[in-house]
Amino acid sequence: MNWDAQDIHTLARLWGAGQSARQIGNCLGYSRASILGKVHRLNLKRGDIPPPAKPVVIVPVPQPVARPVPRRPQQLSKTELRAMLAEAVRNTSG
Repeated sequence: MNWDAQDIHTLARLWGAGQSARQIGNCLGYSRASILGKVHRLNLKRGDIPPPAKPVVIVPVPQPVARPVPRRPQQLSKTELRAMLAEAVRNTSG
């Protein structure tokens, strides 16, 4: 098929606007393959296509860890301590 100046101008305008080769082919009456071939031969570039987004990495700021307030040890009598120790020994021997 022969391309006339009007078809080439329309092709360049639609291609630059981001239309697909199938859409342009339907509009101009050409096949998708002939549209892509003409785009390649004319070395046409797409229009204002935004660059791909660059991922933004957000690094969390470490928060201070709340440490528990130390408790004062419970005051136990010698008898209570001996009983606790005897129970611990009973539980571990076996």
